Order: sequence, then structure tokens, then C-alpha cells
Amino acid sequence: MILAVGSIVYLTVVLGGGTQNSSQTQGDIFVGTVLNKLFKGTDNGVVVADLDCDGSMNAVTCRAIINSERSGRLEFRYTHNMERQACLSSGDMIRISDDEGKALVERL
Repeated sequence: MILAVGSIVYLTVVLGGGTQNSSQTQGDIFVGTVLNKLFKGTDNGVVVADLDCDGSMNAVTCRAIINSERSGRLEFRYTHNMERQACLSSGDMIRISDDEGKALVERL
């Protein structure tokens, strides 16, 4: 929908009956590596912190600290595009799984 007020134009993108913004999005998948231990299988957890983010808007590398249900504390390094995905944030519920040497983290 486009709404014009005077010389200011507001653009709202409507997808599936709602509006979309660029903040945290359920279902985001991040590809990276678990740094502090060998991780195999699938586990659920919560992000405790996201640290050391560095790079440009289209390639930011971060280190997330995750408390997982079965594997304990995991350090997950990942690179993502800030224009498409916000960083993982403290309190985010996640599912982590291994994929041939890489770790996949899905924001739930």
C-alpha cells in the first residue's frame, strides 16, 4: 500500500495479511561453525549473547553464545547479511543441527 501525505510518501509492504519489517524474524536460518566443541545431531536452546560482530552490512560475522538443552554452552560463529537478517539476540529460542561439518541455527 502506498500512502501519500503532502510530499511525503509512505510505503507499506503487505505479505500474508501482515506487515514485514527487517527486525528479528522467526524461521531465520544461520550457517556457521560451533567453535568450542564437536557438535553432532540436533538440539534446542536459547541465545545468551551475541558478541564480536564485525564486518559490513552485507557480511557481518558474529559469535553467539547458546545454552542448549543437551549440549550445554555452545559458541557459534556465523556470517550473515544485516539487510536480510538481524543478528541473533539474547533470549532468541533456536534449534541447532549439524550439516556435514557446518552448524545450522534456526531462530524459532
